[in-house]
Amino acid sequence: MIRDLDYLVLSDVHLGHKRTKTSDIIDHLNKFFDNFSSRTDYITLDLIFIAGDLFDSLLDFSSSDIHEATLWLSRLIEFCGRHDIKLRVLEGTPSHDWKQSKIIDTIRDMLECKTDVRYIDTLYIEHIEDIDLTVLYVPDEWTASTELTYSQLQELLKEQSLSFVDIAIMHGVFGYQVQGIPVKIESHDESKYLSIVKHYINIGHYHNYSTYDRIIAQGSFDRLSHGEEEPKGAVRVHIG
Repeated sequence: MIRDLDYLVLSDVHLGHKRTKTSDIIDHLNKFFDNFSSRTDYITLDLIFIAGDLFDSLLDFSSSDIHEATLWLSRLIEFCGRHDIKLRVLEGTPSHDWKQSKIIDTIRDMLECKTDVRYIDTLYIEHIEDIDLTVLYVPDEWTASTELTYSQLQELLKEQSLSFVDIAIMHGVFGYQVQGIPVKIESHDESKYLSIVKHYINIGHYHNYSTYDRIIAQGSFDRLSHGEEEPKGAVRVHIG
């Protein structure tokens, strides 16, 4: 049984976005974290998850966006290190992230810090021993179908002698999110995932906030398109 747990989930940051400038997104991120000062309420977090689509498109080193992103991620990693916060970054939609989030592992190594940082780009179950927490990670478009992904997940659970995990961090959509949309979109089955996740499931990809039972879709961090006038930001989750 896990102890009290306090974690933050943000997703769909989309650094390198074509319409919303990276400098503006980073400015909003800095304000959200109170410029990474000790005044922010987030210094007591156990974990921060970025649940996919940290990037919007494939960037190169001639772009100022990649340099701004690298500097901001360095500040985030140092902040997590100062306050003993674990950081996990999940790969999102392949056409957005392009596995660029792996840069967090490089930054961690360059900073030579002891921050517990991991980039995850596979279907994976992590057991975080010091807080006795099992976390399921499901990147977007992991297989050709969500049914095949769930079948592989069942095998993964069997291999680790598990019948459930504590929480899940995902990128994709659940069926409830796409009801009424005329175009068929490959979606995950809510009931199947709720049956194997003991506490909360956080999912990125759709930019609108919604909930369904213990599923929380936190939506995009920032306003990225016309009509996205609903509140933006991240979701803080407490278990205990």
